Amino acid sequence: KGKLKLLCLLPFYHIFGLIANYFWFCTFGRTLVFIKNPSKDNLFITIQKHKVTHLFFVPLFFNFIVKGILSEVKKDPIKLKKFNKALKFSLFLQTILPNIGRRFARIMFKDIYKSTFGNSLRFLISGGSDAKKETLEILNGIGFILVNGYGSSEVGITSLVLSKNIKQRITPNIGKPLLNAMYSISPDNTLIINSSSMCYLIKSSEHKTTKLTSSSYYDTLDLTKKDKYGNYIITGRADDLVILENGNNINLNQVAANITINTVDNYILLNINSKLSLVLESKNINISNYKNVFEEISNLNLQSEGISSIYFTNSLLENGTIKMSRKKILNDISLGNIKLVKYTDFFNTFENDENNKNLIIVEDIKTILAGFLDIDINEINLNSNIIYDLGASSLEYYSVIQTINNKYMVQLNIDKICMNVSDIVKDIVSKKEI
Repeated sequence: KGKLKLLCLLPFYHIFGLIANYFWFCTFGRTLVFIKNPSKDNLFITIQKHKVTHLFFVPLFFNFIVKGILSEVKKDPIKLKKFNKALKFSLFLQTILPNIGRRFARIMFKDIYKSTFGNSLRFLISGGSDAKKETLEILNGIGFILVNGYGSSEVGITSLVLSKNIKQRITPNIGKPLLNAMYSISPDNTLIINSSSMCYLIKSSEHKTTKLTSSSYYDTLDLTKKDKYGNYIITGRADDLVILENGNNINLNQVAANITINTVDNYILLNINSKLSLVLESKNINISNYKNVFEEISNLNLQSEGISSIYFTNSLLENGTIKMSRKKILNDISLGNIKLVKYTDFFNTFENDENNKNLIIVEDIKTILAGFLDIDINEINLNSNIIYDLGASSLEYYSVIQTINNKYMVQLNIDKICMNVSDIVKDIVSKKEI
């Protein structure tokens, strides 16, 4: 009690988890808190119950938290207006009085603290890939200390934004190098690092061996520049520079920074067949919300960003994946592991009467589940396991199945067959056809 406690969400086989959670924190002999079921509610309960002080994770997680906060305040226009006004004032106050401003922010946003992390968290690091400016701004603005630790996986953490100046924390920079690392920018504008603790031998998957000396520099291939404070800002990856069919050189990260999409689970920019393509992932687009997605995409001026193709998929990230890799995703697409549907084809399915019949059944099943399990309907995906993902007891499971049987006048197969929404709908349709 009263000691530093780190929540270990990242597994130790993840390089950021190994460096930040294990090697770094265990050097100081601090307490590590592990969580068996990292659902959103269980996560919040664990942090508050055990008074966790530190949390290091990938940007996807922090983006998800911010998305949840915004979706809640947007339900009420008055509440949203108050939130934006309070956030603006908090950012101003923290600029001139960092400590007082942060304490005041925790009072202004106490309801958000109560419904999320609580008051114990002192320090958050977003690392592994680039953090959204909106995420940095909102979490720092409401009183947390969230810093950007983005950098090459092989480097681990060699720099952090440790300034009390909130303007530096809400800018996507990685600060200055720690004492054992020396940063330089190459003629190709990539970040190169020399260190007294650098490895002396690199063996690559191509069976190449590179020996390093004390004067060697490691090229991270992170495109980098410096700001007026001497902090390093990573603008993208050298291998993310693509040449499109029109001859334009495009930095995918810089284009992605200009795009925000809230109605899908994930999205990524890819170079598909020399065309700048936007791939959207959603496991939960249905007849009631597909128009919201269509409207948001239509309102984005994607052509001005050079985007010429839009695709949908429901499997951009595999279960357990916590970082999107363009190289891996492109490889999975080529192997057929990720199936893409063209934007227009995807939305045309919602206009088909036969499909709409099934989608209405999907909505009915989700409504029944949400009512029995007392959860938000938006937390239920087509492939959510009723027991393991949604937390239903055996009694609740059988009650749900019985309610569905009565509604549709069918007898569902409950012996490990109807374990998610998709399975239930297929079973209902097949029995109706008979």
